[in-house]
Amino acid sequence: MPKAKTRAASKKKPARKKPVSKKAASKKAASKKSGRAKAGARRLATKKRATAKKPSLLGLVFGAIEQVEHFSASPAIVYEALMDGKLHAAFTGAAAKVAAKKGGAFEAWDGYIRGKNLELVPGEKIVQSWRASDFPPEYPDSTLEIDLTPESGGTKLRLRHTQLPEKRVEFYHSGWHDHYWQPLRAWLTTQDARPAGALMHDADPPTLRMPRK
Repeated sequence: MPKAKTRAASKKKPARKKPVSKKAASKKAASKKSGRAKAGARRLATKKRATAKKPSLLGLVFGAIEQVEHFSASPAIVYEALMDGKLHAAFTGAAAKVAAKKGGAFEAWDGYIRGKNLELVPGEKIVQSWRASDFPPEYPDSTLEIDLTPESGGTKLRLRHTQLPEKRVEFYHSGWHDHYWQPLRAWLTTQDARPAGALMHDADPPTLRMPRK
């Protein structure tokens, strides 16, 4: 009678792995290293692009201005005077250009001030990016917000000007009073009998200059 095969003898021996040559192993390791290097380079490039889009604000010191003014004219007239280039030039006495639409660019005081309209509600609200030519180059644009509300037959104007270079805050604070609100108030007295939309456009406003410090 034939002997029964033992359990151990019935098992198949595992196949031996073919030995990998040193050349193949070296090539495989080099491929992995190259892949890791390329992935690292892509991450570094992405980081550099992100850094370029968002410049560092570390070390910059910001200030803000808040003012409340009252004018005898209606909010619609005050809004028109600020947002119409010819009227703006008429009351400030310096060249101005205003594209009165969201995203539109503006400049005032012969290019000393430039920016874009971020939000406009005719007769009620003006939000702009605002930059003067004497801003330090490392500072981003500031944000100007003006709210107009009816009050006692005239207009209450509330200004909030943020993200200003801290060292220039006092200068800009007095600039709004001396070169905007005072001349605007004086100019509006000549417009009292005119409805909004029929304001006087001076063809040749007097030439003035915003003082630089």
